Amino acid sequence: MTSRQTSVDIIAEISRRDVWLSGANIHDHNPLSTHPTNRPSNSGWLFFERCRRGKNWRICLKKFIDTRTYNKIRTCRDRNLSCSGLKKWIYQRKDPRAQIHGKEVMEKFAILIVGHGKLATELVNGLGSATISAVATWNERDALGDERCMVVHAGSGRELDDVIAFCSATGSILLDLSTGGSQLSQLPATPTFPIVICPNVNMQMLSFMAMVKQAAGYFEGQHIHITESHQASKSTKPGTAIHLAQSLGVSETEIRSERDPKVQNEVLGIPPEFLDRHAYHEIVISAPEVEIRLETRVLGKSAYASGLAKVIDMISETKLLPGYHDVVDLVTGGIQKKH
Repeated sequence: MTSRQTSVDIIAEISRRDVWLSGANIHDHNPLSTHPTNRPSNSGWLFFERCRRGKNWRICLKKFIDTRTYNKIRTCRDRNLSCSGLKKWIYQRKDPRAQIHGKEVMEKFAILIVGHGKLATELVNGLGSATISAVATWNERDALGDERCMVVHAGSGRELDDVIAFCSATGSILLDLSTGGSQLSQLPATPTFPIVICPNVNMQMLSFMAMVKQAAGYFEGQHIHITESHQASKSTKPGTAIHLAQSLGVSETEIRSERDPKVQNEVLGIPPEFLDRHAYHEIVISAPEVEIRLETRVLGKSAYASGLAKVIDMISETKLLPGYHDVVDLVTGGIQKKH
């Protein structure tokens, strides 16, 4: 090994040799070790970092990494993905300076936006918060270096397989803003990284969806009708309406979707200037003598960028486990923490 080899190179060399450190004394398994090291329980892979002491390079840190982290390294190498973030996975970004004057400093993330449509463009140009260190398009991911990432999928699904491979290799959190269909079928059944399903990222709408989900049990057995309306150009499934239906126990096939501009204007009351960009949802809960109507209108450009920034802030304060998470549940948890 040359003195210029980095810690990541050393990890990669160990992983390529498939060295399983199964014994109590493992110094014979690796020429870099100068004295016996006991293997802690539930760990198996040894990580060395070289640092300069005076004129000489020497081992200045020995650390065991678990099998899951090792698998991330192997996946990264096997798929020829950028591995610049490996060092931070192993440290789990636990900075001893993370607490200043008794206050926890929020971890920062670089945000990768996947997609080429209006929503993706708005997010690239307008996303920002104290927990966001950088915003870049999916094609610019290699320029982020060793930044820890969240990936926001707001595309058609063409890059989704590569996104899944990237998140599997890096452990990055994936925020999926797609609204269903074949895109959701591309997601793994048992992901090894956190996936946050986001049918909506407007904070007012998320609060409304959380309210409906929490109150759904009060209306069990009653007649419930859901209507949604969007601009005629919308071809994807209405994710917000589907989420509301699932919360209320209504079949997706019973959702009424309106795309006729005349009906939208004359019946639903959407102003003409917003027919080309709006989101309308109505829930009608009926009993023999009582009818409850809940209606939401988003007219024109919604505050998706600012809403997504707040979602990212909430996620940065939460330790999400691998698997699927509902953004509405995260909002509910955030509200409960405040009270």
